[in-house]
Amino acid sequence: MRGAPERDALLEGMIDAAVMGDPTSPWDIDPKHPVIGTLQDRFNAGDRQILLWALKFSARERKPAPEWATEALGDVLYEAATGKFESWDEGFGRIFARKKRTTMYKKKREMLAAYNRVIELSKAIRLATYCLRGSVRSLPSAKTGWLNITDA
Repeated sequence: MRGAPERDALLEGMIDAAVMGDPTSPWDIDPKHPVIGTLQDRFNAGDRQILLWALKFSARERKPAPEWATEALGDVLYEAATGKFESWDEGFGRIFARKKRTTMYKKKREMLAAYNRVIELSKAIRLATYCLRGSVRSLPSAKTGWLNITDA
């Protein structure tokens, strides 16, 4: 999509997990709309944005959208077209803490960078351990390419 930030699969997974109620996700969701029940239950309880998430999850899995979601979307579009709303916020709810979201996004991106670095180092340690066990006679070296273990 033009103008959209480049997607980070790990970050997107954290966000999706939080929306679906995974307590291990570090991503924050709007505390006004706790994760209780199905997506439809949450919509019926007043979480208007969960409608968009239901459509996103269906599209991602290439499955038809749930009937309740298509009906609700039709209702919102009809209300918008007939002048009931002055902005999309009235149809889908205000985006959760816009200012806080920017700060939160920055912190999560920094956390992901640290996570990715830990994974990278973990792979290097596993490779070095494998090499030192005698399975391979050389180690990767940042300066010279490959370092022969007998030279070290």
